[in-house]
Amino acid sequence: MSVTKAIPMINRTAELCFTNNFIQAKKELEPWVDQSMYHALAHSGIMCIQALLKFEQQAIQRAAKSIKDALNLCQRHRKKPRWSETLSNWIWNPTYDNMTEEEKHAELCYAECLLLDSLITFIQDENVLSFVWGAFKVRSSYQSYKICLDMVVNQPFASAHTMETNDFEGGIHFGIGGFNLVLSLLPPIIIKLLEWVGFSGDRVSSTLNVL
Repeated sequence: MSVTKAIPMINRTAELCFTNNFIQAKKELEPWVDQSMYHALAHSGIMCIQALLKFEQQAIQRAAKSIKDALNLCQRHRKKPRWSETLSNWIWNPTYDNMTEEEKHAELCYAECLLLDSLITFIQDENVLSFVWGAFKVRSSYQSYKICLDMVVNQPFASAHTMETNDFEGGIHFGIGGFNLVLSLLPPIIIKLLEWVGFSGDRVSSTLNVL
């Protein structure tokens, strides 16, 4: 399914969630979870919310599987850089001119799925290893958001702003803003782990830095 067709459908399911109609939202998403990145992301988001509310192992496992499937779908649509492009990115600033709109949206969906995956990892097994692994996933998600932000700031869309580009930019700012808020509210033990992998935050000024 194209991004142009998927976004209006996702907006409808979001409205259903806001009116506490999660069951109907899931029913509308499920037929498309293996064909649309945004449908897979929205479905895994609902599963993650249910797992966090129920805190039951079965619900957590279902959410983890849904997120894994969404990550695999996003990964198939992400741009696969050639070795020459990877080498040039180490020397010069990366360029995104040759990326399609679908590949850019795939990078954004991948970042959001990684964030959901990190939340599930934190609660899946209550041990230090899970906390460390979740911290690295948070860092990977934030780095993907930074790449998406770089696409907008340094490599703006050549065409006029459309619904897809507006949603792309809105998703980036929403994601990074969510990091600023959520990370500052995490328990001290997780904050310590995140500092260990390079994060630092300030709840008062709502800023976030990563090495």
